Amino acid sequence: MYKNKLFMSVFVLSIILALSLTSCDTFNVTEEEDTEEISETKSDVENNSEREDEEKPQQETGQERNTETKNSLSGSFSVDQIWSDEIVITGDICIDGDLTILPGTVIKFVVCDDTGLGDEISPDGYNTFDPTRLKSYEITHSNLIVMGKLTAKGTPDKRIIFTSAAPEPDYADWVGIYAGSDGSIIEYSTVEWSRNGIVLGSNTPNTIVRNNIIKYTFWGSISSGYSSAQIYNNEIWEAGHEGIDVGGGNPIIENNEIHNAHTGIVILHDSAIVRNNTIMNVGNGVYIQQNATPVLENNYVELAPDDSKLEWSYGDFSYVMFGDPLIKK
Repeated sequence: MYKNKLFMSVFVLSIILALSLTSCDTFNVTEEEDTEEISETKSDVENNSEREDEEKPQQETGQERNTETKNSLSGSFSVDQIWSDEIVITGDICIDGDLTILPGTVIKFVVCDDTGLGDEISPDGYNTFDPTRLKSYEITHSNLIVMGKLTAKGTPDKRIIFTSAAPEPDYADWVGIYAGSDGSIIEYSTVEWSRNGIVLGSNTPNTIVRNNIIKYTFWGSISSGYSSAQIYNNEIWEAGHEGIDVGGGNPIIENNEIHNAHTGIVILHDSAIVRNNTIMNVGNGVYIQQNATPVLENNYVELAPDDSKLEWSYGDFSYVMFGDPLIKK
């Protein structure tokens, strides 16, 4: 029973995000004064690029838009954004347009939320004592929400980094990434120290998540929800819930490696295609809820030893490889 409750909590999170967020109207912008230099609109970049080329030598793509570093952002944005260089997130970000992140960009999330927004996630019997589901966590940790297309296309030698700004990072230092619109792409990125990794919007079959490294995730690393997205060639390490979860739809989950997780892949409904994945040192390989009809082909699963002591902790609360969470006295 504990597994069903755990998986449902992650699934409910995906649905809450997908159904309740229709705009960024509830957010208040609290940007630093130099925000316009950090996150220019697409039209700004196009209009300025020719003048910049005339005035200075050609620079690498990731440096052309933003000459300042360590710029702080939080709040809502109603126009398309382009990020490069180093961005420091100090509170929830909600973008009502598209976000393009250039190769080599580093996004650091400060362990705070200067917007003070967020709501409690209801207990489900398994996560009841998890402090990261409470409002007190939500209003003090930052989230990146993109209602339009998120295009985060790194390269093998210029990965995009989403990470904690803490000198000594820890699990759930920030909330996660939400990519709401179809056609989003996240590739050659590293996502680490978040609570729930990457969450995808519903009915987004052309969204692609591939060639990423996602590690140190307190909950699930990739929450497909009802996206039917394409999830390829990702490396997932250290997930307190599952590496990849599917609420429903028909996503393609192929050639991923999942290591050190409570469960490798969770499928709750419909007909995901799950093939050629390697799942190692997990409490459960592929969990399939009754009435789900996935296609499973050539997946390799190696369970953790029965005496595994691996756990994923936030304060005194820990998810463990087998059994119910622990609360340390």
